Amino acid sequence: MDPDRYCFDEAAPPGSSLYYATLFAGARTRPALVAIHAFRHALLDVVETVADAHVRGPKLNWWSGEIMEARDGRARHPVSVAITRHCGTSLWFRPEVLAMLSAVSRVSADDGFESAAARDEFCDDVGGGTAKLCVAAMPTAFGRDAADAICRLGAALEVAALAAAPSVRSGLARIPAAASDSPGRPDEGRSEAGPDRIAEERARAHRALADAVRGMPRRAGPAAHAYRALAYIQLAALAKALGKPSGKAPLAASISPIRKLWIAWRTSSGAEPVDS
Repeated sequence: MDPDRYCFDEAAPPGSSLYYATLFAGARTRPALVAIHAFRHALLDVVETVADAHVRGPKLNWWSGEIMEARDGRARHPVSVAITRHCGTSLWFRPEVLAMLSAVSRVSADDGFESAAARDEFCDDVGGGTAKLCVAAMPTAFGRDAADAICRLGAALEVAALAAAPSVRSGLARIPAAASDSPGRPDEGRSEAGPDRIAEERARAHRALADAVRGMPRRAGPAAHAYRALAYIQLAALAKALGKPSGKAPLAASISPIRKLWIAWRTSSGAEPVDS
């Protein structure tokens, strides 16, 4: 399969938020954005789908070896080939690449995050790291003053992604209670989150995303608008979930493809979706 097609199928299939958010990013920018997000998707997929630690470890170790191969121009995985094609081998030397792999490796698929602080560090390394790689690969497509804001937005998007589906089997999606950071209560954050805790975390994610979007410069490139669109789509989805009774909180917040398209189209021109 063509590496670009593989990346779109895995990370941005038709109907997905990333598909619409990047729709107006441009013919050269869009494949690079999707390829880097496909790398994030590939790493997270190991933890989310592989329950056996004896299998999960070797799979992540394989990715460690693949990163070294890609640095030498010998990328094998379709995602690695696509990133090298659009971003060059230099991107594999960025510290964010290994930081993302390390962050995913630290997560236990059985127990999830040991604390809220550990969860936030994960979001900085994975979501923020993905954004940093995108900015490093395409600085002109983001605009001169958008880099720091994009990285904060990337971390907030990761917080929102975790809050969107808190009850799936993987421990990666478990939401630690804020009190679990307190001494003497080390295990409280490891239990499955209840409906009220899910609603609380989604409200927190909504606030983090809204603050990050407000920090975005108004004049930015097409890649920055794609990130803003992704944030507005997720804000709309979270708002819809928060409008439901906490006892019936859905496993994944979703909005219609046509609304995602409208948000992406409006955001591509630098405007704000008035109802997000």
